Amino acid sequence: MSTAFGIKSNCIQDPDNVYRDHRKKIFEANPIWIAIILFVPQIMNLLFIPFTDRGIIRFYTKLFRETVEYRQTHKIIKHDFMNLLIQLMEKGFVESDGDKKTTDESSTVSKLTMLEAAAQSYVFFAAGFETSSTTATFALYELAQHHDVQDKVRKEIDEILTKHGELTYDAINEMTYLHKVINGKCIKRQKYFTTYAYV
Repeated sequence: MSTAFGIKSNCIQDPDNVYRDHRKKIFEANPIWIAIILFVPQIMNLLFIPFTDRGIIRFYTKLFRETVEYRQTHKIIKHDFMNLLIQLMEKGFVESDGDKKTTDESSTVSKLTMLEAAAQSYVFFAAGFETSSTTATFALYELAQHHDVQDKVRKEIDEILTKHGELTYDAINEMTYLHKVINGKCIKRQKYFTTYAYV
């Protein structure tokens, strides 16, 4: 939630959190809708039926709008995805860290609307969540199958955490063997799912 919408949601500690509940609804599959989408996809457009539940769309749009308004009212600037979207809404371009414009201000630049920016944030959140959980699931499965690799990864993690004293961004970046394991296993599984999608 903090990455896509710039808010602290406390989803991990609170299992009944409203954000957690709505996140689950994003990926709930309704068998009837899936059948319609697979066999008669045109009907969704003809009847103006969104792929995502309207309640979820309203929730995330409202959440995005409130976050943008809060940041604009209180002049809050964070270096995150939300700030990039706010810049695209206000200016039509993103300023680099050195305050140099990446786009000519006099050129015809179309600014994002609130709804377009909310949609970008929603897709960023949903896509990031699903790919991260799938990657972690397959990596853990492969580690469970290969105990020698698991032992080597555990040893590397223990050594680096002992060195840093806590889990930090820098500590994770030093875990080169862990990165190799995750990247290698993901490529193997990704080919399977790509093939499956075309069958």
